[in-house]
Amino acid sequence: HSQLLLVEVRSKICSVCSQLVLFRCRSNVTDMAVTTGSIFVDVLIAVVPALYLVYWYITNNNDYWDKRGVPNVKKGLFWGTFLGKQSQADAVLEIYKQFPDEKYAGLFQFKRPVLMVRDPVLINKVLVKDFTYFQDRGGPIVKKDIFSKTLFGLRGQVWRALRYKLTPTFTTGKLRGMFEQISKSGDNMVDKLKEHLSTKEMARGVDPKNFLFEFTLDVIASCAFGLQFQPNSPDFNKFKSIVEKMFKFSPLRFIRFGFVTIAPKISDFLNISVSSSEAAEYFTNLTKATIKYRKENNVQRNDYFQMLLSLKEQEESGKDMSHVVPAHVTEDDAVIDQMHYTQEDDQSIDTSEKLFSEEALTSNTVVFLSAGYLKQSIANSTG
Repeated sequence: HSQLLLVEVRSKICSVCSQLVLFRCRSNVTDMAVTTGSIFVDVLIAVVPALYLVYWYITNNNDYWDKRGVPNVKKGLFWGTFLGKQSQADAVLEIYKQFPDEKYAGLFQFKRPVLMVRDPVLINKVLVKDFTYFQDRGGPIVKKDIFSKTLFGLRGQVWRALRYKLTPTFTTGKLRGMFEQISKSGDNMVDKLKEHLSTKEMARGVDPKNFLFEFTLDVIASCAFGLQFQPNSPDFNKFKSIVEKMFKFSPLRFIRFGFVTIAPKISDFLNISVSSSEAAEYFTNLTKATIKYRKENNVQRNDYFQMLLSLKEQEESGKDMSHVVPAHVTEDDAVIDQMHYTQEDDQSIDTSEKLFSEEALTSNTVVFLSAGYLKQSIANSTG
């Protein structure tokens, strides 16, 4: 049956090719064109092969998990999300429930194979005991994207070196030092609420989600970017507007995300980024201005930005840039700092790439913003 079908396809191709006319363009004898005399057929000849190549590129590894004997689903993880049928979390949960008796399952993020680990023992090995073998996040990131210099975008040794340096910045002691900034943001929110209650706007009631959103932004602006906004100031409203644009969902942004996932190298070559270019420019300029102000005025502040700035100064001075992972670290210690766990001899995590350039500082303050913003949004939506 398949051979008869192949013969029929060949005969159709020969029939179409017999109608083609080959001619030279008058403007340039070296240029030639192929036409059938029908615009519809000409377009069809051009479009059909292109569509086939796209289809082949997307589906050519559909048997990836089958070849490895891994139970899997053929449906791409984000197609339902793209069509607006379900959220990403619901899509993951649906796949998770399809394999109740399996320790792991395979799925596809568009065309990219992804392994979902379900077994607690395996999860413990991946995240703790054998963490040294599971480097970086693995997601596609365009090099010029604002998130490219974060732990989400880096790979291999560069990722390990950055993670090793950033881990101490999130200890309870360092975070406790930011309490004063958080308290100040809380006072600003209380003052704003009192002002709102004393005006005619009180008749329209209070929007708790908006107040909590602005409080969260004020805390992040203070702790991550070192900015102390006045309530309802033009600068704060600008900051809020940029953040909303940065995380606002749109079909075009999702198409970009899909293209970056399916063809990361082409996306990198064409400089196709998922992030908002306006937001990237705003935060880049904000980082440069903050660095300049602190250096010129010798400002030291207990915030995340100051920690990054200190790491940048260490890097520029050549201090503490050779990071040694000690051997024979216990698994209990690994729970505290996963980067210290290794079964091998002492290893040096060293890289010639700058970890704390101005671009990297921008990336890591923005990722701080994204973590706080998204969690607050989820809390509001379920409140």
